[in-house]
Amino acid sequence: MGDDVELERTDDLEDQSSLLGFASSTPTPSPSNRILRILRPAFISPPRPQKLRSTSYLDGLRGIAAFIVYVAHSEAWNHDADEIQYGFGYRDHYAAITLPFVRVFITGGHAAVAVFFVISGFVLSRRPLTLIRARSEDLYPVLASAVFRRGVRLYLPFVAVTVSFFTAWHVFGLSLEWPRPQPTFVGECVAWWNEFSLFVNPFRDPVDTWFTYDFPLWTIPVEFQGSILVYVLLLALSRVTRRARVVACCGLALYFLHIGLWQMFCFLCGLLLADLDVHGSDTAGR
Repeated sequence: MGDDVELERTDDLEDQSSLLGFASSTPTPSPSNRILRILRPAFISPPRPQKLRSTSYLDGLRGIAAFIVYVAHSEAWNHDADEIQYGFGYRDHYAAITLPFVRVFITGGHAAVAVFFVISGFVLSRRPLTLIRARSEDLYPVLASAVFRRGVRLYLPFVAVTVSFFTAWHVFGLSLEWPRPQPTFVGECVAWWNEFSLFVNPFRDPVDTWFTYDFPLWTIPVEFQGSILVYVLLLALSRVTRRARVVACCGLALYFLHIGLWQMFCFLCGLLLADLDVHGSDTAGR
């Protein structure tokens, strides 16, 4: 849910290089020094000025949503779902953590995931919409680059985490009740690949399929599908009027909600919010 303001950040490369100490006025650090800077914990690193972007507040919102998801998963390991997943008093369950408002921060993981999808739709759309409004020819290379990089950015951490996970089973001889490790490491690699090759298929329903090696990663294929939907829509509607684009996106969003594809509905809601934000910023600047 791995993240998503990269389109916004590309405009700040020069400022970021200065913050990292790579400005032209200073000597270029050696590769070993660069690695040390990356690996050095933040609490022992010297404070660096941070340039706020117009969407910096979304980082905080995603942090809160991520924490709520973490708490929800932790609680699910320690409590029966019927006791905490429903409202206070449902089926004669009266746990304090199911009280209104309180339950949002304890079992609100499902809602937080929807928030992630809306944010993704917003940040993926904002820069292309800005270019569309400016009638800039940069829109097409930006979208082409974004489509190419999106899958790599999403699935590279996915591969690193899951491969490290099953490698640890065999290196340290861990015995799990579930999932059951394969007899050999090579067999584990084959089993992982067979599942992964199906899991990354963008034409299947990711919500109904779980990845054995890490269940919560079901959101990654959703992110990829939603990203492609956003990019294709922005390209298809780049030459129409803003009113026609909003009407088309609203109609498609309602259609997705009608057929049960709530995750695509969330992405399109993010796109519409980004359109409103870009339009409002442009109007306010006049």
